[in-house]
Amino acid sequence: MRLSFASLVFVLITFTTPPAFAESRHCDAGYLWETTGGTFGGWLDGFSARGSCPAINPNKCRTQAKSRAVRCMRTQWENRWSHHPFNRDGTQDDGYTRDAPEACLAAAEIKGYDLTRTCVQERKDGHDPAAICHDGVHPTNVKKQKVVATRGDVKSALETQVCCFFREGKYQFQNNASVHVRLVAITNSGNDPQKKCSSRRTLTDDYVIDCNRVRAQVCN
Repeated sequence: MRLSFASLVFVLITFTTPPAFAESRHCDAGYLWETTGGTFGGWLDGFSARGSCPAINPNKCRTQAKSRAVRCMRTQWENRWSHHPFNRDGTQDDGYTRDAPEACLAAAEIKGYDLTRTCVQERKDGHDPAAICHDGVHPTNVKKQKVVATRGDVKSALETQVCCFFREGKYQFQNNASVHVRLVAITNSGNDPQKKCSSRRTLTDDYVIDCNRVRAQVCN
């Protein structure tokens, strides 16, 4: 069967042009950590996820975006040792992956995902020598700094956030050698009347961190 020129053009447009009614919506996402007693906590990282859908059903976009954000954080946590510079037995792992997992990259419709942490260990003005990781230091006032977590290393990011960045590492927990925290994957949106972006998924309910070790070996 031979197609006329007009029919051929129609076929090409149909299969090569995205639908004019296609839209997208975003959900904000991030990790929330808190002590298991709920006394302290804070954000670990923030990013966004995108979903595509017909214009007549924007909530489908939001549901898709939420699923992508949750998948990113769940995948990252489940594979945390693959991105951590040390093995479970404490030995150095030179083959660890510094980047985030595929589920957290732009190809998965994720934007702004980066767990990199840089600890400012010393200030030029000598202010507050008790601080482990100084907060809000102007670049011209940095005397010594160290990268303590790479882009995909959620384990180091969490441990240093709790032990070294929270209150500049000066806070003394009830037992610094055994700090119990919960890590939660949060998604939401400020423009979401029906709350299709909203979710709260616990990634670990009782994660134990030795802040004495982290402060001495990682942040110093």
